[in-house]
Amino acid sequence: MAEGVVPGAIRTYDVSVGGYHGAPPEDCECLVRKLCDWLCGQDFAVPQGQEIAFGILMAIVAHLYLAWIHPFGDGNGRTARLMEFQILVGVGVPSPAAHLLSNHYNRTRTEYYRQLQYSSSRDNGPMSFLIYAVRGFVDGLREQLDYIREQQMEVAWRNYVHETLGHQKSATEDRRRHVVLDLSGKADPVPLSQLTNVSGRVAQAYAHVSPRTLLRDISALVKDGYLIKTNKGLAANKRLIAAFLPARHAPGTKEEGLPSVIS
Repeated sequence: MAEGVVPGAIRTYDVSVGGYHGAPPEDCECLVRKLCDWLCGQDFAVPQGQEIAFGILMAIVAHLYLAWIHPFGDGNGRTARLMEFQILVGVGVPSPAAHLLSNHYNRTRTEYYRQLQYSSSRDNGPMSFLIYAVRGFVDGLREQLDYIREQQMEVAWRNYVHETLGHQKSATEDRRRHVVLDLSGKADPVPLSQLTNVSGRVAQAYAHVSPRTLLRDISALVKDGYLIKTNKGLAANKRLIAAFLPARHAPGTKEEGLPSVIS
């Protein structure tokens, strides 16, 4: 902590961060009080059913105005992010999503300071910061949804393989199941010559059988659709479970009886 900074105390000197100058020290206490009164007033009275939408708006505005005032000698950014997080959680935003705005600011730190300075010097500055923040929040949500969908796909695929390649409880099925599952974790196709090096259990499964057995297993897995052949080698065919997934519609399209969704 910098010399002369008192935790929790309003500063008594001028500060600047990233080219932005905070409010005059003699105005800080009054501005913080007005900010709190404003956030708790009628302007941010949340209509029923719109708690999260208003909460996101309120959280961003609270962060922006506290950063503008910059009332403390240190920790203003952390205080603004903490207040933002608390507002989001308070209106029902799940904790993982409530961190997304803070993550966005950290990822785009140079742009964050540029937006902070721009927003304080233009008539439409607050709107510019809101757009910047909301875009980052939406991008973060999409990343989280893509990750969740990827994990769900992986679980569904592994369950499918176990259910369809495990009912006979034979050594042949065990070998083939191991090949499919262990290939599933590879980002790129694996050449046939390297297939037994995919994992220890695959290497062990084929250590005491003939090369013809390996070829027979691969041919059967390709024929049944578990594996696909490419110019670079073999890969798990996870598209097999696509039929079990709900339909996804392109933005702006509608089908009778079904709502349009953003993919």
